Amino acid sequence: MRIYTVHERAGPAGADTDVSLIKEGFCWPALVFSFLWALYHRLWLVLLGLLALTAVLAALHLRFGLSGDVAGAGVLAMKLLLGMFGNDIRRGLLKLRGASFSGVVSGKDAGEAERRLFTVLGPRIYLP
Repeated sequence: MRIYTVHERAGPAGADTDVSLIKEGFCWPALVFSFLWALYHRLWLVLLGLLALTAVLAALHLRFGLSGDVAGAGVLAMKLLLGMFGNDIRRGLLKLRGASFSGVVSGKDAGEAERRLFTVLGPRIYLP
């Protein structure tokens, strides 16, 4: 079973709300596809940071003779950190965009967790 945190952004009265489920734990897509993952989730500052760090490591490698192994280790460390904290970064961004934490739900996958959430709490889960 996977555990997901539920985040909800309330809309105007009578309107549907925007509900996001974010998995707890390590984010494998952020490790493997870090640039595409940041683009997909619209994490623009994270993407700029990834590009800047990669450019700095490449410049150090080309200009100052930094070992390719050291530059590769730097990129690997960057990807590992993003894998470890990627879902937390997404939660923080949702909070900055006005979403509130609504609860925790578990399921075999995200689809099952959504079904459990809406079966138990109904389509309107906002807790004022």
